[in-house]
Amino acid sequence: MWRRIASCTVAVLAVFIVGGWGLIAFEPFRHDALTYETPPRCPSASTPWENKLTAQWEQETFLIRASEFPNCGESVKQVSAQVIGSQVLLRIRYEASGPLAACKCERLTIIRLSGLAKRDYAVTRIGSP
Repeated sequence: MWRRIASCTVAVLAVFIVGGWGLIAFEPFRHDALTYETPPRCPSASTPWENKLTAQWEQETFLIRASEFPNCGESVKQVSAQVIGSQVLLRIRYEASGPLAACKCERLTIIRLSGLAKRDYAVTRIGSP
């Protein structure tokens, strides 16, 4: 009997893990009305290496500012967002744009989402910078 309960528990956990992976990997709720820009920026000596996300409404556009510290030799390759209810799952992918170095450089990515219902959204960064 315990063996049956354990196998059912493992099966349920596997379904949740595969479902969560599919949600993140295939982005079924991707928001298509998204634009972004990455102005060049370098940290000052007093800038702490702390990733930050801020979000606010700018008229009819939901504006997200993501400040991250990837490797100096990487630049933003792709930005996507999934909107599920009042949750925004933000993914920023980087690619090597030069030789990778033993340093980090601040990258500011400004993301604009239009066409959303105007309400408060919680923004969560998924993936690694």
